Amino acid sequence: MKIDFICRSRDPSVGTYRILVHDLACVLNNQGHDIQFHNSRETTRKDAVLIYSKGDVSLHVPADSRVCGAISLSGDSKQRFDFSIVNSIEEKKSVEHLGQATVIINLVEQMYQGSPLKKHKESDRFVIGYHGSYTHLSKLKEGFVEAFNYLVSSGVNLKLNCLSNDSAMSRSILEDIKLNTSVVAFEDWTYATAKDFILQSDVGILPNLTSIREDLSVLNDYNNKLGTYNTDYIFRFKNKSNPGRAFVFNQLGIPVITDLTPSMMPMYYDEMCGAVATNSHTWLKAIHRFMNPEERNNAALIAHSRFNSLYSMERDAIILINAIENIKIRKN
Repeated sequence: MKIDFICRSRDPSVGTYRILVHDLACVLNNQGHDIQFHNSRETTRKDAVLIYSKGDVSLHVPADSRVCGAISLSGDSKQRFDFSIVNSIEEKKSVEHLGQATVIINLVEQMYQGSPLKKHKESDRFVIGYHGSYTHLSKLKEGFVEAFNYLVSSGVNLKLNCLSNDSAMSRSILEDIKLNTSVVAFEDWTYATAKDFILQSDVGILPNLTSIREDLSVLNDYNNKLGTYNTDYIFRFKNKSNPGRAFVFNQLGIPVITDLTPSMMPMYYDEMCGAVATNSHTWLKAIHRFMNPEERNNAALIAHSRFNSLYSMERDAIILINAIENIKIRKN
């Protein structure tokens, strides 16, 4: 199959391009498909399937008779495509109305594939690792900050490694939520250094959900007859929430502490390969658990095995091609 990606910006530091264009194109090429990259629709082949990258969907012409798809459409988009590529079940359900098919391409990064798993050993300092956009860091105020600061003030030799797209902004956010930044190391993401920095971690953390329990109008709106209770979880989360940041830790042999984000649960539903934290008590419990290097190694091995059984870009690519073939049949 001929597939033309329309992608004007090809910055490997941008995860959407790195994984959903570069890595996906490599997988499709290895599966025998004819892949090209273009900066505009005008240069694309007349007999190719078009896939518009996240920043280029505005270049799509609705009258184009070819099969056209888009990566990471907004849930409130006014545009329509034959298919869309998403990263999770949360995102899929929010954009299914925008096309005939919606295909999940799980964010399995090729740059970490085949890496040897970290061998965890006793160490004087326990390193908690974060990587991703600075926009997720404010979610750490829901229990993590209290647990982290308590451990530091109790004399635990703790460190937070923070790898993001903007170190200055990351520092500002962590200071705003009152996290003790005196034991935080900040670094900007680069292709050359990201892997080594993440490998310093003893455990990875995945903040994503925002608690809205401080909104008293929501918190006090409970009725046993209607099945709403004062002990309910009350969260807000992005429609594009996905488990991609956890995959990196899984691929490198680092256990994860996550929240209750839906797409994280296939991996962490039983806490065998990581832990789930929802408040300061469960954060403390999870951190204490993984201070044991044997526990880290055991959890990482289970996680790596489960990850490999659940996720494969090669399998996802085959599902994508089958979806496109079905669209072609319907169009003809």
